[in-house]
Amino acid sequence: MEPSEAGAAHTAAAPADRLESFARLQAEPLGQRPQCSFDVLGVKRLGLPERLDRLAQDRAAAVELTRELEVFSLGDWTRVLAGLGIADAEGALATLIRANLVMEPKDGFYRAVSLSP
Repeated sequence: MEPSEAGAAHTAAAPADRLESFARLQAEPLGQRPQCSFDVLGVKRLGLPERLDRLAQDRAAAVELTRELEVFSLGDWTRVLAGLGIADAEGALATLIRANLVMEPKDGFYRAVSLSP
C-alpha cells in the first residue's frame, strides 16, 4: 500500500471508530433540579399576581362606569370602589391613568380608554 492510500484508509476508518465509541455511551438522567429558595422573576415577592388581578378589577369598574355615565367623577369612582371593598380609590385611579387605561378629558372627570376602535 502506498503512503497516500494508507493515509486515506486511516481517515476513512477514523469516523467509524468515533461513532462506535459514541454508541457505547449511555445517556444518564441528570436527576432533579435543585429547588430555588428565591423567586427568580420576583413575581411572588412583588405580589404581581394580586396586583394584576386588582388592576383588571379596577379597569372593569372604570369600563362599567364609562358605559353607564360616559364620564365619571372621583366621587362616582370612590362609591363604586367602596362597594367592591377597595379603600384607596384615588390610588387605583392614578394607577389606571399611568397605565393609559383611563383618561381625564375634562378636569375632574374620567373615562375608560376604549381598546377597540
